[in-house]
Amino acid sequence: LPEDGGIDYNRLIFEKSPYLLQHATNPIKWHAWQESTLALAKTKNKPIFLSIGYSTCHWCHVMAEESFVDTHVAEIINKNYIPIKVDREERPDIDATYMQACQAMTGSGGWPLTLFLTPDLLPFFAATYIPKDDRQGMMGLISLVNRITDLWQSDRDKITVSGSQVFDILKKAEKKPQNRTLLTEEIFPQAIQEYQKQYDPIYGGFGQAPKFPSPHNLSLLIRMGDRHNDTETAEMALNTLRAIRLGGIYDQLASGIHRYSVDERWLVPHFEKMLYDQGLLILACIDAWQFSSDPFYKDMALDVAAYITGQLKSPEGAFFCGEDVDSEGEEGTSYLWSIEQIRQHFDDKTANDAIRLFGISAEGNFEGKNILYLPEGLDVSLLRRSRETLLPHRDKRQQPHCDDKIITSWNGLTIAALARLGAATGDQDLISDATNAANFLKESLFDKNGRLLRRWRQNEAVIPAFLEDYAFLIWGIIELYQASFLTKDLMWAVQLTEEMLNLFSDGDGGLYDTGHDAEKILTRGRNLQDGAMPSGNGTAAMVLMRLGLLTGRQDFSDAGESILRNNAPLIKNYPTAFSMSLIAADYLFGPTESLVIAGDHKTPENLLKVARNSYHPRLEVIFKRQDDTEIATIAPIVTDKTTKKGQATAWLCRDKSCQEPVTEPGQLARLLQKPVTTS
Repeated sequence: LPEDGGIDYNRLIFEKSPYLLQHATNPIKWHAWQESTLALAKTKNKPIFLSIGYSTCHWCHVMAEESFVDTHVAEIINKNYIPIKVDREERPDIDATYMQACQAMTGSGGWPLTLFLTPDLLPFFAATYIPKDDRQGMMGLISLVNRITDLWQSDRDKITVSGSQVFDILKKAEKKPQNRTLLTEEIFPQAIQEYQKQYDPIYGGFGQAPKFPSPHNLSLLIRMGDRHNDTETAEMALNTLRAIRLGGIYDQLASGIHRYSVDERWLVPHFEKMLYDQGLLILACIDAWQFSSDPFYKDMALDVAAYITGQLKSPEGAFFCGEDVDSEGEEGTSYLWSIEQIRQHFDDKTANDAIRLFGISAEGNFEGKNILYLPEGLDVSLLRRSRETLLPHRDKRQQPHCDDKIITSWNGLTIAALARLGAATGDQDLISDATNAANFLKESLFDKNGRLLRRWRQNEAVIPAFLEDYAFLIWGIIELYQASFLTKDLMWAVQLTEEMLNLFSDGDGGLYDTGHDAEKILTRGRNLQDGAMPSGNGTAAMVLMRLGLLTGRQDFSDAGESILRNNAPLIKNYPTAFSMSLIAADYLFGPTESLVIAGDHKTPENLLKVARNSYHPRLEVIFKRQDDTEIATIAPIVTDKTTKKGQATAWLCRDKSCQEPVTEPGQLARLLQKPVTTS
């Protein structure tokens, strides 16, 4: 079949996205988002029916099964619209633009995201899930498409005006805040107060149900607790992590975290598992362990890492997107247990122990079945034995679909998590996993011109990478450098950062989400607030501050500061929506520290352990091998630093002032004792 031409068939069969392929046999004659499709809408003078979702989305599946497989729905849409399907994970630019439009028009958003656009891509109606037929006062899809068809034919001017009004809102949102205000260290206690207001002291977490883990918020709170010598602030994060680990939101058999909890107790999850949630959780657990010295959090991080490397690692060495919420056509089926199923796999005593461990009851805690959780705390030995028995039986059930595409930004985040965890624990396998993923991205996710791309699947790399892809990959490579100290990694991070600033700069100290060389969807987008993941802008500011510290490049530090200064009005108004920006600001206000270690070929683990096993959130480490002639060109701070008396030697430099070199771990530990901060 030809890929271009009329609208006689469903073209998603040509795509590689698992989400688009899920819809490739629908009677709706879907197109992917591409220039020829958009041109077709103009040629045919038909509105666009735009449906945005992702392959592990429960309500996307529901709407597909109700409406998109229905021949009557297909007949109406095929006749009157150009139907387009978009995988939001592949095209966050399209998703962000039209999600913002949906929120502007309806006050809310979510997936599936359903919009009607003019041929000029102006949105004039938006919704999320829509049932096929009218239901309980809610207009069904059949009624809606018929009504909009009539409106398109009878009052197109009204549609155009509506679309133009939404476009004006999008253009306004793209602009930077106009009122310039200084960002000062007062933002930190202000943010803490906001988190305290939202904190749930009984169950942990913030706000009411549903509760999202948002581990980047927890990392910020641990950092703030350290900065202000305020254990209560850090305890909000520590308690939340502990509650998550013991709750049903955590997969107690295979490990890893589900998307969010629908209740306040972290008991009943939305069962999908996303790669980025796992990576962020590992990073927060490392912070918690290094801050508190409690091995509970280290073990939690290692447990989640085992899930990533065991379940989500691709044959190529990178990591898949995640696992679906559904199996056997129902949400969470593969995760649920009856009390009889537990008893049949154990002797009586062990069965009773497992029933108590997992809070299992005859009536169940979710639709007559049991979500496993740990109401009496973590019994490591019993949990291990229970996993060894129950997991093989669970694995025989129909398993949730795995979205096996590889996304650059999510892999960058995972590289950061695994590399940092491997360095902190001495687990070389984790560092190897991070290295292999980075090598795959380097080899397979660049086009012939050296432009970073966003998505790889089945030997196809496509879509110019977005700001978040660059920022998260740079983050990953920074952590990888400090795990294995290969100068080429630091050089690569610098190269990527220079490209990021060139591609996304707005010319006035800010960054767009979309590169100047890529397709613009109405606007170039400037998503400043954190969501399920930290924002591209906040992460870019953070990695710029860190690379400025590592390399001594003032232009990087200045660029990071400019991002924070430009966004200061919004950060001050909504600090809890800018946790990654506040982490970047923590570097900005310091005190920052550089640790230079000079040694022979072998990394000096005795000195590195001092830095890695305790919490030093504004410390960057550089290792100078004696025969490395390149490191001084990229990190001039190492130029005059050599070993003393044949021993590995450490220099601690705080705010650009270096202490006397030391060779003993105890000496370094004393130098690293927390300085008094001014905030």
